[in-house]
Amino acid sequence: MICQGAHTILVSIILIFHQSMRLPSNNESLRTLYQLELYGSRISGCFPTNPSLRVLRVRKFKLSSLGSLVHLRYLELYHIKTKKLPNSIYNLHKLEILKLKHLPDLLCLPERLNCLKHLRHLIIEDCFSLSCMFPYIGRLSSLRTVSVYIVRSKTGHNLAELRDLKLEGKLSIEGLENVSSLSDVREANLMGKKDLRELCLSWSNSGKTKTRANNAIEVLHLLQPHSNLKCLRILHYEGLYFPSWIEIHNCLVYLELRSCKNCVQFPPFGKLPFLKQLILSNMDEVRYVDVDESHDGVGVRVFPSLEKVSLLGLPNFERLLKMERREMFRLSDLTICGCPKLVLQFLPSLKDLIVIGCNSQLLRPISSFHCLTTLLLSEGNKMTSFPEGMLRNLTCLQTLILTNFPKLKELPNEPLSLALERLQISRCGDLESSPEQMLEGLQSLRTIEISSCGLRSLPECIRNLTSLEVLTICDCPTLKERCNEGTGEDYDKIAHIPKFGIE
Repeated sequence: MICQGAHTILVSIILIFHQSMRLPSNNESLRTLYQLELYGSRISGCFPTNPSLRVLRVRKFKLSSLGSLVHLRYLELYHIKTKKLPNSIYNLHKLEILKLKHLPDLLCLPERLNCLKHLRHLIIEDCFSLSCMFPYIGRLSSLRTVSVYIVRSKTGHNLAELRDLKLEGKLSIEGLENVSSLSDVREANLMGKKDLRELCLSWSNSGKTKTRANNAIEVLHLLQPHSNLKCLRILHYEGLYFPSWIEIHNCLVYLELRSCKNCVQFPPFGKLPFLKQLILSNMDEVRYVDVDESHDGVGVRVFPSLEKVSLLGLPNFERLLKMERREMFRLSDLTICGCPKLVLQFLPSLKDLIVIGCNSQLLRPISSFHCLTTLLLSEGNKMTSFPEGMLRNLTCLQTLILTNFPKLKELPNEPLSLALERLQISRCGDLESSPEQMLEGLQSLRTIEISSCGLRSLPECIRNLTSLEVLTICDCPTLKERCNEGTGEDYDKIAHIPKFGIE
């Protein structure tokens, strides 16, 4: 805001709405209006339609007002319920940046959006209903960022439109099942887009046919990006295998393969020198991450930089590495969900482990993960007990969460880590007691949360946990009665705890 004598020229407003805020009526010189995201915020009063506005970020905006903002350079619309943008957006000839975020009902972009010749960045996020771009995007010669491009069989919507665009940053190509010509795929020239850093290649989630699978293999082979790429995601790919170009992309740090149902084997990802995060999900046939035996030798390290792995919905997955070796020294974060046949291998640096869908075979090796600091185990529907000694050597463990073991009869009768700070036990309906030895001497323990369990009493040693600050008990009728102040048989055990709650 600039003050000149008795006149005030409003140049920029950053709006932080608490409940509602009325815009000043004297806003002819307003250049920037940027609404910060805050739950429950809303604008009251007349929205500015003066042509002086250059930057606009709003939610709950009447889109019919767009056409008058002819000097806009930056437009960001978010959390607006609309199926389409008004044709008046064609009036924004000077627009350089268009961001569309969290528009869940948006179906398509305006047909003649390529008339915005100065457009440099088109960012689309969380517009889940969007199924159609605008044709001939390749005519926007200034375009540098297209976060989403949807392939269609209609004229002007093919991959060849990307040929001459000098794209950078992030690109997600959807609708690859609509590719009708391999020559269009070649013309997309992803190999020549050296400034792309993130790439997502996605097919639709529809039925399988042999023709589609063979076509998908050829398409993916021709979509090889430049070797500068850092992040790669491949979704709903129907081929039996992946092209070899993936294993030579030495700059990759993030790789996600999701719902590639026909895939039976991966390339040797273990050779990727800088790969830090790997996500594999919803694939029925794969058994190993890395099967290459050529680097199975003394001193050879696979996945030299890999730190985080997620294995989700892999019903036949057996091992991380086909060959037994101990070179995954950097893996520190592992999430497993729906992998009933998995056998865990030696992971000396593992610090965070989440297992959803537990069985004894899967949990037995946990005792060898001496560096674990966080352990979450969930959904062991058939388990009545944990493997003997499972928690015995976890001397660094700080957080232990056990949830949804409906038939669990007993907890491990062995001391927990002296470093333990938080213990949560929930949805273990058949669990009636907790062994004394489990909690003895835990002078670092700060929080205990117990919910939906059949526990009949608290262990005697809980009165000696002098560092315990929070005890929460929820949906445990017997414990609730025993811990009532004044009348409960266990109340004297917990009277020293500063924050105690029963629900």
